[in-house]
Order: sequence, then structure tokens, then C-alpha cells
Amino acid sequence: MPMKTLNEFLNRIIENNKGSEEARKELAPYRAKTTGFLEEGQGSLGGFTTPDELFGEVLDVVLENSIIRPRATVVQMTSDTLGVSRIVDTTHVGSVLGGIIVSWVNEQADIAETNPAFGQLRLRAKGLKGLCYTSREWLEDSGPAPEALLREAFGQALAFESDDQYINGDGINRPLGILNSDAIIEVSRAGTTLVWGDLVKMNQRLLPRYEGGMENSAIWMMNSDTQPEVYGASPGAGFVENEKILRKEYFFSEHMPRRSVTGDILLVAPQAYLIADRDLIVDISTGAKFESDQVAFKFILRTDGVPIPASQITPKNGTQTQSPFIVLSGGVSSSSSSSSSSSSSSSSSSSSSGS
Repeated sequence: MPMKTLNEFLNRIIENNKGSEEARKELAPYRAKTTGFLEEGQGSLGGFTTPDELFGEVLDVVLENSIIRPRATVVQMTSDTLGVSRIVDTTHVGSVLGGIIVSWVNEQADIAETNPAFGQLRLRAKGLKGLCYTSREWLEDSGPAPEALLREAFGQALAFESDDQYINGDGINRPLGILNSDAIIEVSRAGTTLVWGDLVKMNQRLLPRYEGGMENSAIWMMNSDTQPEVYGASPGAGFVENEKILRKEYFFSEHMPRRSVTGDILLVAPQAYLIADRDLIVDISTGAKFESDQVAFKFILRTDGVPIPASQITPKNGTQTQSPFIVLSGGVSSSSSSSSSSSSSSSSSSSSSGS
């Protein structure tokens, strides 16, 4: 019998843990076939892969609370690893798309041979894990409420952390974030205060295919502390026109480095970021806190993400390289900021340095 709701799925797992043969048979198709994600601890019995339709329900919440994911290029993984071919496009001087040359020729003339440069992105399912406890009575007696609350809570938590790593991740047991892309361009800030010219210079370095007004337009992402400069001291005094900045949507996000730190303002085309989803695994333990009769829920989203472009691109006619990812420089780098704000943690600087 197919599982119709997340609440039904969770209760079946609890019944399975109690020894129900009927529940065991119903869950057999969903038992997770993986290692390295559901090891010992919390009384784990192995975990279950959520049915596609229920996985979609949780992802709907993630999408509603994310900035990067709903605009990125998303693919489905059918195994724990995925290879995706990409064109290594570095210059449009003399050729395009990594070496393709097209020419106007006479009807009987030969066509020049060209060899585009191909590369491959390697993605590996990495586990984003969440854990919470609730009373058995609340789960069993609250009707559909637990389903909605758990779906919303885990969806929002997954959205928060995944968006953070799509932006800041170092690629070590987590996605490689946009700020650590080899294609990122850093534009110098004119001064300590954000000025219109800073945004124009950033927009100048954006690949034209992501210009405002197009279907796959780039967006602005900014630290919330930049709002006084973005909006200005009075109506009409800031940088926003018709709810956009230079014809592009803008978002304030706490995932961006603090104000005046490199990366506090990002111009990004999310379509140039690749997300690969494997599955969502659910595990429930009824013995983790046996003495207080609590049930432990563990959700694991197995996913990965990586910037698609291999480098900045030299335009056919122009003096500066272009990219889907442009940041505004600051008085200090984002890695220096992380180190100073967490001086007791040796992992801060290493986390923001690698790509």
C-alpha cells in the first residue's frame, strides 16, 4: 500500500521498530541501501528512503525558503556519485564554447575542424543531517499536525543550511560554494560606503546572457546590514527602481559575509550552479531516550553542489573578463572575517580558504 502522507510514513517506521510484521513488509521497498550515513547511534535500524512524492513535499518547503536552489540547475542522482560533462569555456576571442569555430564559407569550401574543450564535474552524495526529539504521545495523538510541523521544520532547516553551503561551502564533505568558485570575479570597492558605481562595475563583469530582463537573469544577494545604503536615507534615494536593482531581483541574506567584507554583495546567476540530489532518508528511534518516552527523528538529505563554469571568460571585444559570479571587495576578506569572529576555532579560516 503506497504511503499517502509523511505522517503515515513516520508512523509505519515506528510500528516497524516495535516489531510489526505488516509495517516491515510495507517499508521493505523503502529501506535505504547505503553505507556511511546511518551508522550506529540513536538506536538506528538502518533508515528508510522516503517515497518520491513525500520527498517532493519536503523539497517544496526547501524551495519556498531558499534563494539558490529554486533558480539553480538541479539534476537527480541515481547512484552515490555523478559525473556531468561541461564545456570548458575560457575565451570568446577566435572561438566560443571551448574551441568551437563557425565560419561563413562558400558552398563547396571545406569546413575547418574544431575541437571543443570538455571537462567533467564530479559530484558525490553528501549527507546533510537533522535530528530532533518529540514525545510519543504528541506524535500519536496530534492527528496531521506532526506531519505538517516536521515537514515545515526540517524543510526550513535544510533550506537554511543548504543555501549557506551553496554560497560559502568549501567542498569538503559539503557542496562547493559560489564564493569559492574558480570563476569568481572580485570587483574593487570605491570606498567604505557602497556607491552606485560599485554596482555598475559589478554588472559590467556579468556575462551578458544573464543580463536583467532575460529568463535566466542574475540576482543580487546582499548582507542585511547593507540596507541603509541600498535603500538610501529617503524614498527614491537608494539604488532600487521598480523593485529591482539594474533590472535584477535582489535578496538580503544572513549567509552573506558581514558588511564591508569581501562577498557582502554578490551578483550571481544561480543557473550556473549545479545541484545534484540523491534522496532523503528518514530514520526513527524509539529507544534513544527510553526513560522519557521520546522518539528521535533523523532526516538526511543526500545532495551535492558545485559551480559549473571552470573559469572567468574573456569576451570577444572587451578589456575585462566576465563571469556568472561577481563579488564586491571589502576592507577585509571573508576568510579574515571568519577568523576574527571565531578566533577560538581553528576551522574557520580553513573552511573559507579551500576550493
